[in-house]
Amino acid sequence: MKSTFDTLIKHKLLLVKNFPFFSTYSFNEFHAPHLNGGSPVDLGMVLLFLDELGADANNPKMAKLLSVTELTCKNWIKKLKTECLCDIEWINSAKTGKRFVVTSNGIFNTELYDQFRPFVKLVIHYWREKQTDECKRYEGTFSK
Repeated sequence: MKSTFDTLIKHKLLLVKNFPFFSTYSFNEFHAPHLNGGSPVDLGMVLLFLDELGADANNPKMAKLLSVTELTCKNWIKKLKTECLCDIEWINSAKTGKRFVVTSNGIFNTELYDQFRPFVKLVIHYWREKQTDECKRYEGTFSK
């Protein structure tokens, strides 16, 4: 069942990646686009990933998902706050831990970026599945 689900996700991701908008992007092993934050579109996508990551919205996890350094994530968030007028708060909750929460999208039109939300959710889901598989494989080496 797991492999069928993996195959379904991969096929959906391939369909989206063939969309003309994504033709200028390359993708990492989690099918996330390589973003550089140099354009408003890239920053909007970063904001979308940050918003959708939920409890995983912190620099180490976002860096792993997007195949960048933690410093790059910090710089993107700083740029989103200062240049794009986004309200991004750092919270420390007993339930969800330390993470970023997007409270305002600033200059970004949410109607435009909501078109990419299903793709971002799919990428995050695939990434989480791969992280879970990796943890299970790692735990298996110690249980023998």
